[in-house]
Amino acid sequence: MIATVLAGCNGQEVTNTEDENIAEQTTEAVTEESSAQISSSEDSSKDDSSENYEDITDYDSANMMNGESLTDEDILQFQDYISQKKNMPFVVTSYRTPSEMDTDKAKVDFGDIQNVVCTEGVRSENLIQLIVSFPGTERYNRRITLLETEDSDSPYMFYSNRQLWEENADKIIEASNYGTDEKTVCGIVTDYGEWGPEIDIIEDNSVASFIVLAPQIGDRLKCTNVKDIEFCDIDKDSYTDMIAILEYENETIVVLCGGSVEKDGKYKFSQWKDGYSDWLSQNISNMTADNVANYILEHQDEFNDQ
Repeated sequence: MIATVLAGCNGQEVTNTEDENIAEQTTEAVTEESSAQISSSEDSSKDDSSENYEDITDYDSANMMNGESLTDEDILQFQDYISQKKNMPFVVTSYRTPSEMDTDKAKVDFGDIQNVVCTEGVRSENLIQLIVSFPGTERYNRRITLLETEDSDSPYMFYSNRQLWEENADKIIEASNYGTDEKTVCGIVTDYGEWGPEIDIIEDNSVASFIVLAPQIGDRLKCTNVKDIEFCDIDKDSYTDMIAILEYENETIVVLCGGSVEKDGKYKFSQWKDGYSDWLSQNISNMTADNVANYILEHQDEFNDQ
């Protein structure tokens, strides 16, 4: 979970490369009809958590598996199949294998979706892999893998579903948790309307949390160059915070974001007030996220006075 993974960090930039500026939208209570459909889908997926499924889809890779390209007619048929309401819980959630499905979460997590579009697909023996998009939403594309069965009533098992977060990321930064060797992958989305960059925190190849920065300088649209990120409990409240180092023209900007847990259990980052950059630049010659964390931890009184 985020609260555990983000325990502190010293960022490293990685080669640029992809749920979601994530529009975490929900619907009202599921109707009896919808619940029945979902129950039917759970049967058709043949999800049995007691079985040990193998990762046969190279889940960690964002690429499609090798196989024969599906025809346009085949793609439309699969599009119609996965678009059925009973199948939607398996279309909108991430899972490496069937045993990792969390369909309870998905029952109220697809109200913003009007239609599902399959843009491409391949087949390799009894595996079918599809790239799926959600037009009219802010959801990221997904790569869904179906396992063909010999059951005419349930011809396919939803085997794997990976969010293609890399497609939206203009840069990927591997941030360290302060004082540990752990790394947290962050996707940086620079094209975000009237605000600064969006930082997506990735957990098991899915966006677990995100924040859109709003540095109070000049033209926010131009302040998108994130150089360094570190996660550290800098205010010592037992919640991991985020330090982001941005560059704007010849200026280094420090953005501090506090971590907290919402009532629904989701981890959230909120940008703190501005003004830290001037104070820190007067005391730190080499402005890295790790140096910022060290200085703040050693000067709590000064930090609290800002």
